[in-house]
Amino acid sequence: MHAREEHSGATVSLWRDELLRLTHAPFDTGPDSVAVAFASNADLQCFLALGWPFPTNVLDPYVENVVAINGNTAVWPPPDERGRKGRPGLLDALKLHGLLARSQEHKDRMRDMILKNENYTPEQRREIQDYNKEDVDDTIALLGILPIDDINRALFHGRYMAAVAREERIGLPVYSKYLLDELAPNWDAIRLHYIQRDDEFHLYDGVNFVEERLWDLRPRDGTGRGRRPEDISLR
Repeated sequence: MHAREEHSGATVSLWRDELLRLTHAPFDTGPDSVAVAFASNADLQCFLALGWPFPTNVLDPYVENVVAINGNTAVWPPPDERGRKGRPGLLDALKLHGLLARSQEHKDRMRDMILKNENYTPEQRREIQDYNKEDVDDTIALLGILPIDDINRALFHGRYMAAVAREERIGLPVYSKYLLDELAPNWDAIRLHYIQRDDEFHLYDGVNFVEERLWDLRPRDGTGRGRRPEDISLR
């Protein structure tokens, strides 16, 4: 783990054995601080595994970058057969905002090194520490350029990512032996039932959500809300 306190510049870098000895994060996570992490659900799952209390406030540049794109396929096309992801990862987000990014090959090599080994040479440890530091530096650089207009809304997104982390950690409680086998073949019929019952604004075509119908409902009020994805560009 590598963390940096933005105002003072103080850093902390710890290995697994050191983290396991702690009962809480080695930095302030109270109401007067904000923990920043890209795709924070992954980091928060580590908090769960370590038994640490979650930070009171979480700010996630991954989510705020998705908000900035807001469905604009001219900025970020949808997934395709060539392997494009549904949402930009850290390297792609940096490139979208004109920030220098490391190569994907370097990131893949470092991930493989970390995941395929349990013990590391001194040189590998230095590489891993540098890699973690670069991720933190890149995350802070991205945060500095994202157009976050409403901090309270952004912190609400952070609370959502904390809920995602808990869900991913625990999973969905499904009694698979009988209920899942009964649910799966009837899934579209169940969805259609609730869509027909509750879709008063006719946002669905069958079981498919039609995003254009949602945008047609929302006024262009000059506040950023109600704008169509094609009206939004990244700085």
